[in-house]
Amino acid sequence: MKRWILVAALLAVQPVLGSESRPGKSDRGGLPKIFGEASRPSSSSRTSSRSRKEPKYEPPPFTLTLPSGTELTQARMDVSAKDLEKLFPKDASLYLEKYAGDKVRGIYTYSQGRLDGPAAVLHEDESLAMLANYAMSSRDGTLRRWETDKRRLLYADYRRDKKEGLVCLFREDLPWFIQECDGGDVKAEYLVRWHESKPEVLSRSRLQGDGLREMISARTKLAELESQMERSESELKKTLREWYVEKERELRRQRVTKQSAARREDQRRREDAAQRNVQMLLRNAIRGVTGH
Repeated sequence: MKRWILVAALLAVQPVLGSESRPGKSDRGGLPKIFGEASRPSSSSRTSSRSRKEPKYEPPPFTLTLPSGTELTQARMDVSAKDLEKLFPKDASLYLEKYAGDKVRGIYTYSQGRLDGPAAVLHEDESLAMLANYAMSSRDGTLRRWETDKRRLLYADYRRDKKEGLVCLFREDLPWFIQECDGGDVKAEYLVRWHESKPEVLSRSRLQGDGLREMISARTKLAELESQMERSESELKKTLREWYVEKERELRRQRVTKQSAARREDQRRREDAAQRNVQMLLRNAIRGVTGH
């Protein structure tokens, strides 16, 4: 049964994804638009686009140490393309979300109609927007988000839907506002200022005037992002559950009909091809934001 559901989810993936879709529009079951405007292809001719390759973006490296002694480096945001097999194994049950126009928007592992395992969200230009992990519908593990221009936006550690460890909000692709959390409670907050690529980590007690106002602004932006993610997840969980229930009904209806060996083999080939397409899409997206 699990393999049949995987087939139903994956067969919609085409070897070449659909044409550009309208930003902010998605098929039924899609997430609310929370990742910003998607990048648009250049209006230059095919000849000029081939001769002028877009320079590869390299995220700036950073290392900083918090007053607690905790070290934060760019490695926390990095995701190696070699980890793809671990992130989305070949036998995983996947729920695919599409933009209008058939482009893949979200790739989610699930169990019994619940988010369970890795989840990836893409911008309309197929760059990586978010990479997270769930345990039976609860955030559990590391969540990372990127802007449409491939710059880092958010890093957060979760355990059973509560912030556990570091939360870092980025500005201009460098750490800006950091929280240290325990069981969902914020234990410490820091504002990071950069001077010629060197960080100055300021705790709340050291801030006055403009510094305090800047921290409040950063905290407000983080709260807005968290609120957007909660609304997005709520809608996703609902549509995933509805999709799963409908597929279960369809599976029960088809049990009365035996499939031929040829049809089963055809389904297997199509499933394998779809899985390769998903892996390639994720590999390119991850390589784009990490430089690996």
